Amino acid sequence: MEELDKIYDRLIENVNIDKATTLDELLFVSGNFYEIIADYYDVLTRVRNEDINVKGVNKYDAAILGLLVRIWKILKLAIKCYKDNDGDGVSLLDRMIIESAVTAKYLMVNGNDIIEDYRKCGYKNRLQILRSLDVPTQKNSSPTAIRLKEKIKSKLKNDGYENESFSKQKGNKWKIDGKSFYDIFSQQEPEYFYRNLFGLPSENIHGSWTESLDYHLIQNEDMSFTCNPYSCSPDLRMISPIIKICNEAFILWSKRIGIKDENIEKTMRIIDLINFKLYEKFEDLFEKLLINEN
Repeated sequence: MEELDKIYDRLIENVNIDKATTLDELLFVSGNFYEIIADYYDVLTRVRNEDINVKGVNKYDAAILGLLVRIWKILKLAIKCYKDNDGDGVSLLDRMIIESAVTAKYLMVNGNDIIEDYRKCGYKNRLQILRSLDVPTQKNSSPTAIRLKEKIKSKLKNDGYENESFSKQKGNKWKIDGKSFYDIFSQQEPEYFYRNLFGLPSENIHGSWTESLDYHLIQNEDMSFTCNPYSCSPDLRMISPIIKICNEAFILWSKRIGIKDENIEKTMRIIDLINFKLYEKFEDLFEKLLINEN
């Protein structure tokens, strides 16, 4: 807990929104703020209730913990891109953070049966690989193929699964609880969050014509197109809404593992408050900038 308290002190001492009077200053302050949050999430995944978990967590909590660790690891990469003014980098990472946080929340509010389903759904591609490796060919007899086959079988054995353990998942087309990610998302977040936070970033992942028009092409006066070699500049609207979703996941986690600490709850409330104020201030400064340009 001492490490968490030190990060809390960093938060109070280094994040002063009132001193930021320009967009550049606000981006600098927000970058430091997000960095502190990622460090806080990092430490939270290392905290445990030693009365319940002497060494580590059980297989159900481990499924959630893996997603939470994934969140702060990717968030730290996104923040590095953010501070480097690399909007393209942020846009490639934010969807992965959202998916991890939303899935973790869904697992925690729906119990161990859904967590078990989630664990099994993770074997989809490995089972397909295993079936292909079972076909007797020269390629499948190579040392590399044999090692891969044994590694997958070892994973299955450690989890207590066999090839016949996945009939439900196959019937649900390998979707958690038989639901699309949109269904899972919409049960927990506002619908417009999906369009704005997950839909548009999906274009950055898969590539689309409109995404190319926005970021990768320049349209000339004669309606022809040329390369846009520059990265788009990020703004805090790329990360701020994500923090809201992540915070909720980590609050649920601290409750799930029985960590009763008033400082953690207080820090989470402060993070939410600062995050909201940052967003509001950015919108205000951005609107004034647009008015001045016109």
